[in-house]
Amino acid sequence: MSNNVFKPYCFITLSLAAVISLSACSSGKRTTAGTRPVSQNQSAAKLDGYDRTKLDAIFMDAEKARMLDDNTKALRLYQEYLKMDPTNATVQYNIGRILLEQNSYSQALPYAEKAAQLEPGNKWFNEMYADALTVNNQYLKAADVYGKLVKQFPQEEEYLYKRALVQMRGNDTNGALQTINDLEKLTGVQDELIFQKQAIYLKMGKVDLAAKEIQKLIDQNPGDVKYLGMLAEMYEANNMTEKADSTYALIMKNQADNPQAMLIMAQYYKRKKDEVKYRELMGQLISSKEVDEDTKIAMIVPILQESGRDSLARQSAVNLARSFYQSDTASVKAMALYADVLYMNNQAKEALPLYYRTLKVDNSKFGTWQQIMFIYAQEMNNDSLIAVTERAMVYYPNQAISYYFNGSAYNQKKNYAAAQKALSKGLALEGENKELNADMYAMLADVYHNNKNYAASDSCFDKSLALIPDNASTLNNYAYYLSLRNKDLDKALKMSKKSLELRPDEKSFLDTYGWILYKQGKYSEAKTYIEKAIESAGDDDATLLEHLGDVMYKLNEPEKALEYWKQAKQKNVDTPFIDKKIAEKKLYE
Repeated sequence: MSNNVFKPYCFITLSLAAVISLSACSSGKRTTAGTRPVSQNQSAAKLDGYDRTKLDAIFMDAEKARMLDDNTKALRLYQEYLKMDPTNATVQYNIGRILLEQNSYSQALPYAEKAAQLEPGNKWFNEMYADALTVNNQYLKAADVYGKLVKQFPQEEEYLYKRALVQMRGNDTNGALQTINDLEKLTGVQDELIFQKQAIYLKMGKVDLAAKEIQKLIDQNPGDVKYLGMLAEMYEANNMTEKADSTYALIMKNQADNPQAMLIMAQYYKRKKDEVKYRELMGQLISSKEVDEDTKIAMIVPILQESGRDSLARQSAVNLARSFYQSDTASVKAMALYADVLYMNNQAKEALPLYYRTLKVDNSKFGTWQQIMFIYAQEMNNDSLIAVTERAMVYYPNQAISYYFNGSAYNQKKNYAAAQKALSKGLALEGENKELNADMYAMLADVYHNNKNYAASDSCFDKSLALIPDNASTLNNYAYYLSLRNKDLDKALKMSKKSLELRPDEKSFLDTYGWILYKQGKYSEAKTYIEKAIESAGDDDATLLEHLGDVMYKLNEPEKALEYWKQAKQKNVDTPFIDKKIAEKKLYE
């Protein structure tokens, strides 16, 4: 029984680039057999007074430049040649080909046309002329050229196929149908050709004729339910409800136990918003032994991705992933998927033991290690984060993110030497991930600041911002650290302002901006921003309360200052002078 996943009917076409590339596979032949550097009418030693030897030398130099990919030189030499002999078809062709490769489509067209005119029997020249017409949106002219090639080479399926494509692009639907029918005589009934004709008939509004084409595939493949699904979906898309329903009923009558039929019907019920039947069929599919693991994964992941904030849809994905796992608890893929779905559904604690069970069976997937790191980092479980990163480093010594998380955890534990060592190793790997490298430089800057190595801290912040100039957190932290040292306050204010432009309501950014203004002696402005930060955060942030107390003292309101300092103390602020400020009712910095 087939386990192939049903895919809706489609109109298979080639992109503009693909149309060109179909003939590129034979481009290596175009300047050898069948073409010549000199056209057929150039046998004389001299041509209009020009020395044939000189012309040949220019041609050979041009060919050499083209083969060395020096197209600028090649074009110059070919153009020089044409001034002396405009009747050389090969030179016209080579110029056209280079211009097409450079996407200079309108410039390429006259050269391609001239080459085909000079040697009308040359298939390579005509192919390029058709290509040039196509990319210049002259589809029906391209169809005429392919028509000539079809007459010249009647067994070449490619020319018929490409002719049909450009006819469709040129809205010559009747011509395209005739060309596809001619191609079908050579190839027999092919899915792709049927889909082409189906799409044309649908474009013409002839749904019944489109249905007859799909029926050919149904008749040719009576055991493959996907074609019945295509027919039903086509009827449904064209509001032919009765025919759609009867076709879906036929699917359920004849192949109700077929997994592919079940998926077709599940998608049908989903579109009809019949969630009960949809979930019932999806549950059967996920539990079925006849559906392979990769197909089950392909069914579950989109449900979670599309669910957004729909808690019922997200829980449906969790339930399906659980069923998948329970149907085969030894399956690493099922276990890992269930863990991932739980994690994506904000159930990290439930996901964590599954990730560890996955590692016991197969520790070769770094993604599993990384998910565990993310969970511990989010929980700020630094000891566990250090343990898992150091295990991961043994198996994957070249994964920079392990060193980043390891350094971050050590920094949180104030073990700055270990943090510096880990982050420096991560940066030494010189990976291509700019965001990660920028984060590691910013973290290392934090480490150096905490270790009072301020020059190294500033240097790392500069390197981080050179990689990602608009990282709001890095801008804020750099600005705040400068303000604490009363250094480069104008630079700090600019960085802080930029961070606020990126994230206007961030409480810590508002506080930083206000604190820099405070350091510049602009106390009234500082008060405005720190109060905004408190409004954003509530009155639970002890640091903000202490900062506002300092500002109020500078504004000659010592009683209010004392009030805010006491509130900060009650919130367990941890700064050197808070007790002294309260005891002496005086500002200390």
